[in-house]
Amino acid sequence: MNYRQMFFSSKRKHKKLLSWFILPLAVFGDLQLFLELFFLIFVYIYSYLTSDYSSFISGIIVVNSMFIVQIFFDIRSKKNLKLLFLAPIGWLLFYASTFVEFSALIRTILGYLRKEQIQWQKWTRKGVFSEKIKEGAISTKN
Repeated sequence: MNYRQMFFSSKRKHKKLLSWFILPLAVFGDLQLFLELFFLIFVYIYSYLTSDYSSFISGIIVVNSMFIVQIFFDIRSKKNLKLLFLAPIGWLLFYASTFVEFSALIRTILGYLRKEQIQWQKWTRKGVFSEKIKEGAISTKN
């Protein structure tokens, strides 16, 4: 880690919130994400072997409840009431996002172990009509 000295630092140049809360919480989140696959496999195997699906069902209920609460307390709730019908598949969406995050974490860990250097990508922003504007087909004046 390049910034190891920032964790739990008492130096004045490091912000206390970053040093004592945000950075350790980020490491904890990455650790949780790394172990999540093993916990999920354990829960599925445990549920199958014991024929006790209460932990699996309670997980689905918690995730669905989170979606429903988010939809009800959203500012644009009238528009989002249609999303209530999607709440039962919310746990599938969580699994999909967890898979993407987990694969990114594994790639990051492997890159770190291989001592690969990070290279920032430079993007040139182009609008939908950028070529037509250059040609003069679309006026940029109001």
